[in-house]
Amino acid sequence: FGKVGGSGLGVHEAKKSIESWGGTLAYESELGKGTTAKITLPRVTAPRWFIPEISLAQKAGVVIIDDDDSIHQMWKVRYPDIKKIHFSSIASFEKWWLESNHSTELYLFLFDYSFEGESKTGLQVIVDCGLMQHSILVTNEYNNSEIIQKSMEHQIGVIPKVVVGCISVSEIKPEKSI
Repeated sequence: FGKVGGSGLGVHEAKKSIESWGGTLAYESELGKGTTAKITLPRVTAPRWFIPEISLAQKAGVVIIDDDDSIHQMWKVRYPDIKKIHFSSIASFEKWWLESNHSTELYLFLFDYSFEGESKTGLQVIVDCGLMQHSILVTNEYNNSEIIQKSMEHQIGVIPKVVVGCISVSEIKPEKSI
């Protein structure tokens, strides 16, 4: 793996984790060509809270409320053709939301859960603004059962930040009338 002199504990821990999930870690080596590590994991059903893909109404925009600049950059690069509005704080989003008369039908709201230096969470803002049917929580805190439970109570889906770049986004075209 390009490192010489390691203790091998990283591979041991990885193998232990993979096997605890019901998977296998195997190696194939060919002299003069190198070694390939092969990881096999069982297919599992995604949890009910997980949003595997995003469907936008035709010409709808995405409002991203997150204090992590890398999330904003990912959206700009990965989805250049989607209309986006960016906010780095809850306060700036709330100011925009309260000062304007926006139709929730025109947007999908992607809220982070926690914001440094702010007392409210993204989940609180979603509920306070009545945006439950038009929002997704995008967070690193997807392992927090309390946050997931509250999201499910309000029927708000969750996307772990670690998979944001893998989520597909499609546009729902209206049905043609005859």
